[in-house]
Amino acid sequence: MTLDNLIDALTAVDSTLIVPDGFTNPHSYRGYYDEVAFEPAHDVTAGAMLADALAARGATYTGWKGGEYTMTGDTPCWLAHEGSAGGEALDEDRVRRMLALARPADAAAVRAPAARPAYSRWLVEARDPDADEWAPVFTFDSADEAHAQRAFLDTHHPRWRDGRPKERRVVRETTTWTVEETR
Repeated sequence: MTLDNLIDALTAVDSTLIVPDGFTNPHSYRGYYDEVAFEPAHDVTAGAMLADALAARGATYTGWKGGEYTMTGDTPCWLAHEGSAGGEALDEDRVRRMLALARPADAAAVRAPAARPAYSRWLVEARDPDADEWAPVFTFDSADEAHAQRAFLDTHHPRWRDGRPKERRVVRETTTWTVEETR
């Protein structure tokens, strides 16, 4: 989906709708520096997403290895944390699913404003039997990628050199920030 297509899709809906799994923070996508990415965000309005998409059109971002890249209406869009080459393409189906889950903004549904957008990432961890602790091995922006990597490792590297079986797990890390009331 191009940036103009994304703007059109967001313009067509009520700007006050709360999108449970939307996006924010446009930036140069690390996978393709000349393409724009937005960071996943929870409980954002369709209007805030539209404002971010409009801000990205015509904006110039610095690529991860240098260079300046100006985003146009024809620029492809991604959903990825800043600095990540992972993530997923923001295509029509993905945006349609985001907007289909949107809910009206009413007093009961609105949460306290977040200080920063929330995000999740998935870690494949391995248990170190000697230290008796879990240690992260890989980090991913999607659960599917993390589970696929764990399955690959379990199939191709099932044991430690001494023959003991390796234990692995997938862990989701979710980070949120909430503004505290003044005391």
